[in-house]
Amino acid sequence: MLAANARDYLNLGVVAINRSGERTYWLGVVAWSTIDRTATDAGSARPGRLRLVYAKDSVELSPVAEGRVAVGLDRPEFAGPATRYSEDWYPLSVEQLRRLAEAPPSAVELLDADAQALSFQKWRARRKPMIEFLKATGL
Repeated sequence: MLAANARDYLNLGVVAINRSGERTYWLGVVAWSTIDRTATDAGSARPGRLRLVYAKDSVELSPVAEGRVAVGLDRPEFAGPATRYSEDWYPLSVEQLRRLAEAPPSAVELLDADAQALSFQKWRARRKPMIEFLKATGL
């Protein structure tokens, strides 16, 4: 299969849910690709368990089984530009959320059942929306 500018991508975003004063924070991860794999059995990357890699350490997160329903969303919040994508949702502590705001991870690794990693390097990070998000949530 040949493709120009063929790449797999991960988009990360955060949401805050306020249910009668009880706040929860979530990391949404969307996997999408510029590669058309419909003619093959090969699928694009699927989020699942992941590791956020920072300069001095890393943080492993596991998705909730219920996906966006557990978050309280009835439609995709962060869809990639491609029509085919997959998403997973991860609960975040306030500390994990603040760490994401301080500095985005240098890489995100998708972990398989044997903890083998498929690594995605940071391409672009927009800090301003994250800072505005923290201000809006009072953190």
